[in-house]
Amino acid sequence: MSWRVFGVTALLVLAGLGTWWFLQNFERGTLEIDTGYLGEARRNDYHAAARLLAELGARVRTVSEVRELRELPDGGVIVLPGRRATLTPAIHARLREWVEAGGHLLVIIWLLHDAEDPDWLAADPLLSPLGVRQYMDPDAGDDQCPEPAATDGEDGDPSRDAAAAPRCVPVLSPTRVEIGDRSLQVDFDARYDVSDAHGLPASWRVASHYGTHVLGYDLGDGRLSVLTDMEFLRNGEIGRLDHAEFSVRLLDLQRFDGPVWVVYAEEHPPLLALLVEAAWAPLAALGLLLALAVWRGAARFGPLIPAPARARRELREHLDASGRHAWRWARGRFLLASVRAATERDAARRDPAWSRLSREVRLERLAARAGLEPEHAASALEHTPESATEFVDAVATLQTIRKAR
Repeated sequence: MSWRVFGVTALLVLAGLGTWWFLQNFERGTLEIDTGYLGEARRNDYHAAARLLAELGARVRTVSEVRELRELPDGGVIVLPGRRATLTPAIHARLREWVEAGGHLLVIIWLLHDAEDPDWLAADPLLSPLGVRQYMDPDAGDDQCPEPAATDGEDGDPSRDAAAAPRCVPVLSPTRVEIGDRSLQVDFDARYDVSDAHGLPASWRVASHYGTHVLGYDLGDGRLSVLTDMEFLRNGEIGRLDHAEFSVRLLDLQRFDGPVWVVYAEEHPPLLALLVEAAWAPLAALGLLLALAVWRGAARFGPLIPAPARARRELREHLDASGRHAWRWARGRFLLASVRAATERDAARRDPAWSRLSREVRLERLAARAGLEPEHAASALEHTPESATEFVDAVATLQTIRKAR
């Protein structure tokens, strides 16, 4: 067996062994990468809840700008989970009037009670007049704690559930809450508890062994629901546990059968849109003043004065100005180099043996032809001028050499 056949056979065996090892240790699989929500669901954290309510027959509208809250739906529901920091006191007062006229408003209480802050009551113009307070349990919210078992809550006694509850609880804890005639399992943030003990008593509440999560106030013909959080309404949560049923029962669409607004953002419109909407009169006056100023500036008295005819300059003046400009910006050496190159080309064209001549012989022939001293010709061809006078003399000498026959 030749060495070539042996080498090919060894390579094939190694390739086969490598293929067998690869197939034994690797397999083809599919890797799923979570890219998050797309489209409207990426912008709106409550898009799934809005779709659910629409499927149930509600007239749902999603709102993202504050100015859309100026005209509220009659007898409808507004879900306002944001911090309401961009809402003006006038909009808060309008929401309160709308609730008393028969609307249902659901909001989150974001501020914690601070007894040492004298301005605490004025921080929330919507909830402060009701005396609603929110407290935080410093021992709750440990994500490392085991998740407590959900209680059945058959008797609906929160006090007995609280006695049996562990002190250390996770942030989002499935709890049994009573709403209407139903006992539902809902995720609430276990760190927060809302209270009406220092203000207007709530008409109804939703509580668990962790505390009170919802307070309902019947104001006039409407209702104001104050929640510690609305995590159960988010896109990733509405389909878990009993969140969907709890949301529908909390909104009470049978009583409040008007449009449902879900305010998923509280953005202000662009500054130009605000100016056009709220300050159109000053803008119109400013535009009129600008138009008058332009008209006044464009007005003239009498005929136009004809422009004086520009005297045509001689070519010599243009050449002189170009040369001065080139010398001022250190471009004289380039002009002198071009004249020297032209002189060399003329000499080579007249003398076929020019390229074989030495430097001294070339300078002697050029000087003899133009009637100059060899030193003068050498200065024009090789010396770098230091002043404008030397530059002019060198160019004049080169021109004399070129014109000599």
